[in-house]
Amino acid sequence: MFLNEFTKKNSNSTFSKSNFLNIEKNRLEICYQTFYQTEHWQNTKITILNFKEILDKKNIKFILIILPDQFQVDINLQKELFSNFKDIDRNQIIFDLPQKKIIEFCNKNNIEYIDILPEFQKVAENTELYLLQDTHFNLKGNRLCSEIIAKKIKDLK
Repeated sequence: MFLNEFTKKNSNSTFSKSNFLNIEKNRLEICYQTFYQTEHWQNTKITILNFKEILDKKNIKFILIILPDQFQVDINLQKELFSNFKDIDRNQIIFDLPQKKIIEFCNKNNIEYIDILPEFQKVAENTELYLLQDTHFNLKGNRLCSEIIAKKIKDLK
């Protein structure tokens, strides 16, 4: 009920169009191969391994949920980014690279994961899954994400 009311009351965009596009442009760094040589990526891997170690010691199952960014599922947003920012190198962008790198890392470190991207890409062809100019899931996106996670967890048992 609360989420329904929140979504109705907040149907306006969170950010201006310009600010939102700048945020998404900056977030595109994870789609370049060069990102995966950065200290930021190294620290991310260390943090994930620390979570796994803590949970393993307590015999708690660790499952990493890989959430997609809006630019990974929204073709129109991709087009807007390319048309508004001429410095984006289309030939270097790999939109599913973050998932590939995280999955590779998870497999190497025996970490279970749930990748939301493929199902979001299918549904996003006909359905908005993100709040307007916000970077967060809308009600449909949250619902789909929770359904995917619930199904995958059930299948893991």
